[in-house]
Amino acid sequence: AAAHPGCRVWRRTRRTTVHDLVHEARATLGRVRAAELLAAMAGERPPLVIDTRTHTDRVRFGTIAGSVHAPRTVLEWHPDPANGDTHPARPGFHTPIVVVCNGGYSSSLAAANLVRLGFTEVADLVGGVHAWRAAGLPLVPPDHSHLDL
Repeated sequence: AAAHPGCRVWRRTRRTTVHDLVHEARATLGRVRAAELLAAMAGERPPLVIDTRTHTDRVRFGTIAGSVHAPRTVLEWHPDPANGDTHPARPGFHTPIVVVCNGGYSSSLAAANLVRLGFTEVADLVGGVHAWRAAGLPLVPPDHSHLDL
């Protein structure tokens, strides 16, 4: 796709673009803003927050307290019971899940894959951790102790 000079309007091409992939993904899931996620985390049925960012970005920017780390490269393997070696925090198929990345783009693609695997209440964080930080919401240092096992 090519942008018109001086604006952010993308022309449609014959091939699928990354913009198409993100648009298609977002049509299959909910999206929450930072303040909505914070409120949901304090609610009666808090979502499992899955942070797909790299170790480096988690150290650099911090993490949302209570989030679970499942790197983007292995996200689909961690929660799917068909894997046989699931993450200890594996959610049920009807557990609310919010996927988080840095800017809210790769989390859309990741969350859509969780929907395809059968998870029914999946959303991603609009703007990612950058939006969380911009809203002045708290971040904590990451716990990477599981990497030492």
